[in-house]
Amino acid sequence: MARVLIVDDEPGLREVIRMAVMRLGHEALCAPDGEAGYALAREYTPHLIVSDVNMPSWSGLDLLHAVRGDARLATTTVVLITGAVTPSVSAAPAFAVLPKPFQLEALEDLVCAALARSVVAPRSLAA
Repeated sequence: MARVLIVDDEPGLREVIRMAVMRLGHEALCAPDGEAGYALAREYTPHLIVSDVNMPSWSGLDLLHAVRGDARLATTTVVLITGAVTPSVSAAPAFAVLPKPFQLEALEDLVCAALARSVVAPRSLAA
C-alpha cells in the first residue's frame, strides 16, 4: 500500500480523488491547499502527491517547487491536475499533468503508473 497525498481546494473533487486512491488499495491523505499539503508531505513523506494547480494560498506549482527543494521530499513523484495547461505547468518538474475535466479511469491509470515508476521505489510501499 502506498501513501498518496491529495491536494485540492475543491472538497468534492478532493473526495472523488481520495475515494479512487482508496479503491486502488492505497492510503489517502488530503489537504485543501499547497501550504497545508507541504506540511502534510513533510510529516508523512507520501509516495505520490496529486495536486491541483490553481488554489488559494500556495498553488500546486508552489507546492511542487517546495517539494523539489526539500532534501527529504525531492524525489517524491508529483502529478498535477489543472483546468488550464499553460507553458509553466507543462514545463514543471512533475511526473505528469492531467487536464480537467478528466475521466476517473484516466486518473486511476495515472496514479498506478506514477506509483509504478516512482523514484522512491527502494522505500517499501508499505512504509
